[in-house]
Amino acid sequence: MKLKAMSGVMLTVFLLGALTLAFSVQPVVAPLAVDWWPMRGHDLNHTGYSTSTAPKTNKTIWVYTTGEVVCSSPAIVDGKVYVGSYDGKIYCLNASNGSKIWSYTTSNYVFSSPAVADGKVCVGSANGLIYAFATTVWSADSAGNPKSTFNLTDSVYVRGQGFTADANVTIYLVPDGTEATPSNAVANAFATTTSNGVLPATLVWSQPLAMGEYDTWVDVDQNGVLDGGDVWSSQAIGIYTFNVIPEFSLIWILPLLPTMMLVVTVIAKRRHAFFDNWMRKEICGDSN
Repeated sequence: MKLKAMSGVMLTVFLLGALTLAFSVQPVVAPLAVDWWPMRGHDLNHTGYSTSTAPKTNKTIWVYTTGEVVCSSPAIVDGKVYVGSYDGKIYCLNASNGSKIWSYTTSNYVFSSPAVADGKVCVGSANGLIYAFATTVWSADSAGNPKSTFNLTDSVYVRGQGFTADANVTIYLVPDGTEATPSNAVANAFATTTSNGVLPATLVWSQPLAMGEYDTWVDVDQNGVLDGGDVWSSQAIGIYTFNVIPEFSLIWILPLLPTMMLVVTVIAKRRHAFFDNWMRKEICGDSN
């Protein structure tokens, strides 16, 4: 009798424990990936639906003021907001804080809604033109101004925009026509993008340079391989080519001065003899 009573108590405890465990243990649900809004209406079917969660309050995170009315619907991809304005500009803003990453001025109103695909932002303007934008990089001088031709005594800087904010990248300069690998690079440098996604002017190669044409490769994921993690030609970053040419100076001229002086002297003597003969014939009537 006691055994049956104990068995009943144990069974009751077991059932209560199982029920408690069933109601207390909840399945772990992995967070959903961000469902970006790359175009007006979200997708090609313009469903206007996104799986990303909306804010639960009306708290304003940030405000950005353009120069005119905004009728364009923004596109939001990879933490960047793309939108047009009646001030004739196309804006790229940081989705987290609203800071301007870049803007581009067209010659007329931009009321078209941007669309983002394959790393490119496409948008139309009332001037009849369609524009495509993407992450860009260029060779530059120390101030960051674009520069494509360098002398042997110059220094080569690289600058860019449209990158992920606060990211560490590696910049390589590779001879044009060779495979993009770190071992083929003539120079490299490490850099960190700004909070606005700007790649600041970074010294990559200093004198002495070597004559030739070179490509710029920004290894975004720093794995030493030109792959989908990088930003290059398909997203208008390049591979951009710049030239290194010899600098024209007196050092190149000095060895040639004796020959140049001899040639000038011979020409001068011949011209003097010709002129002297002409004068005698025309003025003095001398036929000799």
